[in-house]
Amino acid sequence: MKVVFRTDASLQIGTGHVSRCVAMAARLIQSGAECHFVMRRLDGNMIAAVEELGIPVIALDAPKQGESQNGDLAHSEWLGVDWDLDSREMALSLVQLGEVDWIVVDHYALDARWERELRGLAKNIMAIDDLADRPHDCDILLDQNLQIANDRYSGLLPASAKKLVGPRFALLRPEFARARAQRRTDADKSVLRIFVYLGGVDLPGFTLKALIAIETIWENRVNVDVVIGAGNPHSHSITDWCQRRDWVNLYHGSSDIAQLMVSADMAVGAAGSASWERCCVGLPAIVVALADNQKPGGEAMGISGAAIYLGDADTLADVDLDAALRLLGQNSALRNHIAEIAASLVDGKGVDRLIRYMRGTQFALRLAGLDDCQSVWQWRNADENRRYAHNPARIAYADHQKWFTDVLRSSDHDLLIGEIDGSPIGVLRFDHEKAVSTISIYLVPNRSGKGEGTQLLHAGSKWLAEFRPAAAAIDAEILHVNKASRYAFLAAGYLPFAETLRYPLKPAVDKPTAEED
Repeated sequence: MKVVFRTDASLQIGTGHVSRCVAMAARLIQSGAECHFVMRRLDGNMIAAVEELGIPVIALDAPKQGESQNGDLAHSEWLGVDWDLDSREMALSLVQLGEVDWIVVDHYALDARWERELRGLAKNIMAIDDLADRPHDCDILLDQNLQIANDRYSGLLPASAKKLVGPRFALLRPEFARARAQRRTDADKSVLRIFVYLGGVDLPGFTLKALIAIETIWENRVNVDVVIGAGNPHSHSITDWCQRRDWVNLYHGSSDIAQLMVSADMAVGAAGSASWERCCVGLPAIVVALADNQKPGGEAMGISGAAIYLGDADTLADVDLDAALRLLGQNSALRNHIAEIAASLVDGKGVDRLIRYMRGTQFALRLAGLDDCQSVWQWRNADENRRYAHNPARIAYADHQKWFTDVLRSSDHDLLIGEIDGSPIGVLRFDHEKAVSTISIYLVPNRSGKGEGTQLLHAGSKWLAEFRPAAAAIDAEILHVNKASRYAFLAAGYLPFAETLRYPLKPAVDKPTAEED
């Protein structure tokens, strides 16, 4: 599979678009795909950084000084040239590369007009968007952000386009999923280390403002890790400030941000793509919007409880920043609560989910039959599935056969098997009592860690709504120690309810979820 990315970085755009495309490309290359980037030579372009990773880049000419630019999109000026010129230059780039399976366009200054011009030069087009402020002519629309509005892309996409929406599709590098396993969950911990990162550019200069506020509150009683990007225009003043304080560690860019995040007790950051990195490792954060396009995502995170959102960095009063820092720093229960919500939104497997769609992976859910009896027995008795079962004992095959036959015959139970490309991935069981169904789930051995459990739960919820219309909710009874399973259920839209997790099936109380089946 050959994938070509059209994206840019600059002092105006920032680095987030390129960073998330690089995360996606790295995983694609690891899975055997061929990837290329097409980027324009803007100030702060990151072209050299992408090439240093071994990813080839076709560099488009920088805008000519004094050249007029016409555009009717909110961010047209970010492109530096007219969209039609960019589409012609992109077309020439694609001709050089031969047959292309996917164009991935991640640019606020490009829309359906640009995409239509490239239609005949690639088999598929994916648009990565955050704003829902312009139409797209794409096969997949990816918006990794948590949003308040249920259907922001209504009328902006072809009817055939697949929408992959929500932070479970966050495009993160694999080190964040690995760091997630190290995160601490001790509720009574005190704040010993704070992480500060306002993205690759931070035009408003909020980094230094945050550092001064931290010093006012904690003096030198905490350690602070600060990361600034190469395009930060305030680099010299930040460096000078940090060098005079031995409790501050300054990093000019870092390949180990995931480890810095997981080592921290709280953070100050921007409401951009790094939000999902913090969420993945369960780092409670105070966030601000450095640009208008970050405001909807920041507001949604604040409403969900996944962060403390303070609004626009340009207008934020010092007293409000101080108050938020004191609140989060002094309240360990609040930090733990925010960390749990944040970690439930992002598990670090978004790139793998996306690649399955790009490769055309087929997911199916079917009713179990008698010929599945022995396989289900073997999967149920696997050590990894018995570990967190309510009855962890091994089950004799004769006992299993009787139970299996009874379940298939009963109108009070449904036993389903999930498959990807015809291969089984796991088992779902629904036990029905009046309007509430109780769900049980386990995966085929060695299938864990791929996000397939959440995918199976999503499919099960849709199946039940279609084939058991009397069901009003699904309950999941999970052992307290089984944190991985709890995260999978939360990511699939289940909500805490009494001593269980519950998924409401009635549309009036449905939680918006990604369209993925």
